[in-house]
Amino acid sequence: VAYDLGIFAQDSWTLKRLTVNPGMRVQWIDTGMRETSMAAGRFAPARFYAEQKDLIKFGADYSPRLSAAYDLFGNGKTALKTSWARYYRNYDGDIAADTLLAQIMGQAIRPFVELPIR
Repeated sequence: VAYDLGIFAQDSWTLKRLTVNPGMRVQWIDTGMRETSMAAGRFAPARFYAEQKDLIKFGADYSPRLSAAYDLFGNGKTALKTSWARYYRNYDGDIAADTLLAQIMGQAIRPFVELPIR
């Protein structure tokens, strides 16, 4: 992972019996795989994998959040609450590893011949 940066800001405003909490998260990410090699073993030949940059790269992604609470009777005991938020998938190095493994392990050429049934 070259970088995985997230910044979050939140505030709270109260007007009589209503409290509103707005927030915003901004996120950037860049992942890749370093060049790697492995010597030949008893059951496998030598392997070399070139560096792959920017397997997952995005940003800035904005995730707004908003919540509100209303004190129904003004005594602080009963409140009506609601919230809304936009979330993104949490990316990590496993996604990049899966992408590389799919390229290495997922490639196979299998001829297919359809024979007519008589």
